Amino acid sequence: MDCPKRSASAGLPEDSLVEILARVPARSVYRSKCVAKAWRDLIEDPLHRKKLPQTLQGFFLIDKETHRQRVCFTNLLDRSGPLQIDRNLAFLKESPGIGTLDFSDSCNGLLLFEHKLEAWPYNLLGYVVCNPATKQWVEVPRDGPPLPLYLRQPKRFNYLVFDPSVSSHFHLVQFTWEFVRLVKFEEEELVVGHDDDDDEEEEEEEGDEEEEVSRTSVHVYSSETDKWTHTQSDWSQVQSGRNKHDLEGWRLQGLIPESFCCAVLNSMLHFIISDEGQIAAVDMQGVTRKIIPVPTMAERLHWLEPGCVAQSQGRLHYISQAVDGRLSIWVLEGYDTQEWVLKHSVSFTGLFREKRRTGDTKDYSVVAMHPDGNVVFIVQDWNRKMISYHTDNKLVSVIGTLKNDASDMHVVTYVPCFSESPALPNKH
Repeated sequence: MDCPKRSASAGLPEDSLVEILARVPARSVYRSKCVAKAWRDLIEDPLHRKKLPQTLQGFFLIDKETHRQRVCFTNLLDRSGPLQIDRNLAFLKESPGIGTLDFSDSCNGLLLFEHKLEAWPYNLLGYVVCNPATKQWVEVPRDGPPLPLYLRQPKRFNYLVFDPSVSSHFHLVQFTWEFVRLVKFEEEELVVGHDDDDDEEEEEEEGDEEEEVSRTSVHVYSSETDKWTHTQSDWSQVQSGRNKHDLEGWRLQGLIPESFCCAVLNSMLHFIISDEGQIAAVDMQGVTRKIIPVPTMAERLHWLEPGCVAQSQGRLHYISQAVDGRLSIWVLEGYDTQEWVLKHSVSFTGLFREKRRTGDTKDYSVVAMHPDGNVVFIVQDWNRKMISYHTDNKLVSVIGTLKNDASDMHVVTYVPCFSESPALPNKH
């Protein structure tokens, strides 16, 4: 009788050791490769890797111009082994019925695209969610009928929320907003209509005041129910103090995402909002559960623009760039107490070993933070080089050079998910 294959390093059958490692955080698993050659071979085995927690594999680089739809991949891991993903997303391009795709978001191994008519790229057909590791995908219907072409499209941000440790299903969270005119009649305020480009301006009666405000609504799709739900404030009357956020719902002038930058932590979506210095945490019902003020700099320097949020090692991080080029990284030590701690700070000269080139303008972009380590990824604007910066040892490594400016590309972090999901019924 053949004996079961045993691990040379632990004296345990390989299958048992893999089951143990499957319960260990990804960062610890990949550190274990340094223990011995036998451990490295065990973890790098393609059959075992699919069962183990995954770390950052690399980056998808996707053009922002929808009609070009050019996709490439930069691998950060062992480049001698075969890449177990479709690096060009050919399985999507070759699938029947798929027209023009416009990248929106990614989360834990899944990618989200807006699906549009090629003849009219601004007319939304729906969405496509795919897994490059399993080559599975699904079409998600849009929420409601299309708007007439003569109406101005409302601005929207789409976010993908997926946590494979909790469920094989995913959620889409969509924020849309439009501008409305708010007319004050002495002590009362009333929303009187949309601000369309073709509308004629109505003359205000003497004594009435009019201002333009933004109206926000939230739409959430669940792959489990295959339905959209809609959350919106009561717009028939605007209460005083509308700049103070109501944590039970969405209100005028508030909770508009500042950018596509977001972080998923504890199955909650975190993103910077347009009001200065705040992060919103939203559950999968589209309800705001927490407003978190961003950290302040002791040096009283101004930030060039709102920073970005990231999830790393199970905690929320905030990354900012000051007007003098200094990079600061904060960690939210107390999620309930909202206690930010400055984790690392480095000057422009300390980061790039040279003087600044552009004075007080932005000359580099932070595109990501490693989910399992103290590493940030940066694109230098003057030469389009993408670098990694390790805050522990202050080591800078060049990853490669982008073909286009970072502002013209989506730099998408990718952590593979090798588990097939019933939520993605189509497979190439």
